[in-house]
Amino acid sequence: MGITIWFVTYNGMFGNSLSLIGNFLLWGAPESFGAAITQFELYARIPPTGPPAKTLDFLYERFNNSLKTMPRVWFKRKKRLVEIAYISNLGSAEDLLLDGHR
Repeated sequence: MGITIWFVTYNGMFGNSLSLIGNFLLWGAPESFGAAITQFELYARIPPTGPPAKTLDFLYERFNNSLKTMPRVWFKRKKRLVEIAYISNLGSAEDLLLDGHR
């Protein structure tokens, strides 16, 4: 059983060092949730607080439109994967992802 956590902004994703959080969240959990699920992926969508970067208006607009559909859950049977996307309230993308704030 694995769990992967990603921070998602309108122009990218961050998550490599977040894998340890997934292990912590599953600590003490059952070894398996059954044969149907072997992996969870969590996508914490972080709303932007400022204007988009130059030439990225279309990504900014598409991302903001997708926030209206949150939360969302997908079950991908063949991959035995559950994906969960939600709006994060941890802070702004600028606060969480800019150098010096990691």
